[in-house]
Amino acid sequence: IDFPDGALALVDTGQGGRHPAVRELRDLLAARRRAKIDLLVVTHGHPDHYGGLVHLLGEVPIGELWLNGQLLTEERDGAMARLVSSAIALGTRVRFAPELCGTQPAFGDARIEVLWPCPRYDPALGLNDNSITLRVVLGQRSFLLTGDLEAEAERMLVDSGRILPSDVLKVAHHGSRTSSSPPFIAAV
Repeated sequence: IDFPDGALALVDTGQGGRHPAVRELRDLLAARRRAKIDLLVVTHGHPDHYGGLVHLLGEVPIGELWLNGQLLTEERDGAMARLVSSAIALGTRVRFAPELCGTQPAFGDARIEVLWPCPRYDPALGLNDNSITLRVVLGQRSFLLTGDLEAEAERMLVDSGRILPSDVLKVAHHGSRTSSSPPFIAAV
């Protein structure tokens, strides 16, 4: 996301390793003449959403990293904890859902509303249903970014009253049949 004030936000990094997402991300940053990511949001702890972070750390300065915190608490191998420690050591500010919920950080005339998981991730829900969900607003236009939310979290989010109509919806969970339920789509 290129913001009006010149800041750059990236939502998820794609798969790491030999997956082409890392190469494409590097090429995209170079083509846009970007040497820094001001804000990186990792919606949730599945490798296809955060795997590229290991390749970005140390290559591209990252101002802030937003996480829901679930994987840090529940993971067994400590991979995310090592990534977060590395990010902090490189000067990245790490923020979690409880601190972000209800805030609307501004980037020039644009703002980001953190809608979910609020007030914090729910340990009874899986990683997908705890995806950080953002609404980016610029003037009268809004964009809803949903990570991998599935029908249960969509229902909870609609019931919370936080879903407002949006101009653009980035469909959840790669367009999976487990997401984009009719009540959620109607609310958006």
